[in-house]
Amino acid sequence: MTDKLKLGTFAGLTAIVLFLVGYPLVMLVLSSFEPIPQGGGLHDALRGYLVLFDNLDLLYNSIVIAVGSTLLALIFGVGLAWIIARTDIPFRGLLEQMVVIPFYLTPLMGAVGWALLASPNEGGALNALLMRWSLADEPVFNVYTPLGIIWVMGIYFAPFPFLFAVGALRSMDPSLEESSQVLGSGQFGTSLRITLPLIMPAMLGSSLLVFVLAVGQFGVPAILGSPNGYHVLTTRIYEYVTGFQPDYAAASAMGLSLFAFTAVGVYLQFKVLGQKKYTTVTGRGFRPKLIDARGWRLPLFGFVVFYVAIAVILPIGILLFASLVEWIVYDPEYIQFTLQNFNHVIYQHSATKIAVGNTLILAFSASAIILLLSVIIAWMLHRTNLPGRRLLEYVSMVPVAVPAVVFSVGLLWAWTSIPVIPIYGTLWILLICYLTIFLPYGIRAISATLVQIDKSLEECASVMGASWGRVLRTITFPLLAPGLWAGWAILFISVTKELTASALLYNSKTVVLSVAVFDLWAHSSFTNVAALSLIQAAVIFAALFLSRLLGRARGAPA
Repeated sequence: MTDKLKLGTFAGLTAIVLFLVGYPLVMLVLSSFEPIPQGGGLHDALRGYLVLFDNLDLLYNSIVIAVGSTLLALIFGVGLAWIIARTDIPFRGLLEQMVVIPFYLTPLMGAVGWALLASPNEGGALNALLMRWSLADEPVFNVYTPLGIIWVMGIYFAPFPFLFAVGALRSMDPSLEESSQVLGSGQFGTSLRITLPLIMPAMLGSSLLVFVLAVGQFGVPAILGSPNGYHVLTTRIYEYVTGFQPDYAAASAMGLSLFAFTAVGVYLQFKVLGQKKYTTVTGRGFRPKLIDARGWRLPLFGFVVFYVAIAVILPIGILLFASLVEWIVYDPEYIQFTLQNFNHVIYQHSATKIAVGNTLILAFSASAIILLLSVIIAWMLHRTNLPGRRLLEYVSMVPVAVPAVVFSVGLLWAWTSIPVIPIYGTLWILLICYLTIFLPYGIRAISATLVQIDKSLEECASVMGASWGRVLRTITFPLLAPGLWAGWAILFISVTKELTASALLYNSKTVVLSVAVFDLWAHSSFTNVAALSLIQAAVIFAALFLSRLLGRARGAPA
């Protein structure tokens, strides 16, 4: 690859990334200020921020929900990772696969499932069964509360810290823990003083990701909070953007406030990680040793099973039950099973076919484009010494620290202000949004595989006269196959699950599955919502199965 071509490709990539990331954020800032009318003053330009200050309770609610969800996700995720990676509980392999299932499901689906399980009346399955079995005289559980929102978001975001922590635990030199025990520390003391501090980067990295996802979450607070008048910034932004009289200035000001808090979180993370060393992987080979849990084996096993039950078995089970009955009752004498709910959402609900088609088009196209950009960007980052490549990396990673609702508001204003390019109200604006917010996931997935490939393989091909394109086609792409299929699966699933940004950018012709489920919840019965939620889950798991099937066919690990 010639230097001129490298520079040209690098310049083009940098321009694309800066446009995707920078343009919406600049327009978001500009749209938060209103034009000063004749005879007006500064307070008119700052009206959006004045509305924000009048709604600081929503900012407080958002932070409380995000912090609570992050802490709960860390407790579950890190605890599960330590149990599965470092102890000898039975069925560890199976349980590990079960623990990550919530990653493939939408928090919206979890909210609907837990609404059916823990409604504060006899319509909630848990309350109904407790009262029917005379174990309670009145409803015990109520998920329509701030704690209920934290509960659902925490258990569905737990796979993120789990995946971060389980990798760190398995790559840690076990001699560090063994040395602690030789010096007289017990298992608990060793875990507290040695293990947890050494996986701090993984914990902080995952906590930042969960915090950003939680503070920008829309579906769960809308379903479990809004009916009782408990709002967060995302639900209010949705009202301001989709209401009869949109207030873009206030929506933009609220979006910027979310961005500010996540930026503070990123800064604090770098400050904490920069003050200590966390080196645990050395040149010496080793294999982590499993801890003999002894008398704790059953309680630890029970903790993992408990999480699988509350995050997978109970929500999916109640959704399956609700989708197969005419109305939701728990008395066997009155239960009537039917397939009418699936018949309704598939054949009678017109939005379903449109949503499935749009979702597949966007998921396939966004995944393909992001993977292409990610391969080239990752190659530039790890195979060249071009000046400014780190700037490209940092700008590409910005969407990780920006809630999706912030980008969607920026895009909304950005493209409505350019009428000569009429992409607002089309699938194009959704595609651009997905490219922006999911590009970091593609880059990380490809980079993780590319850094494991010795670049001397590519250099040998180049010395033998192969062009850059042929090197990529015959050397790089085949060796990247595992990362490509894994990256494609992650991106496809992420696009299919996305709700927050889509809810602000869609119309009746561009509706996607997550939005269709949310709209059906607002205007139909829980039985129909349950059926459509399961259809969405089926699409996600079909994509996952296809990815693993193709990965095996190409020689990638399952």
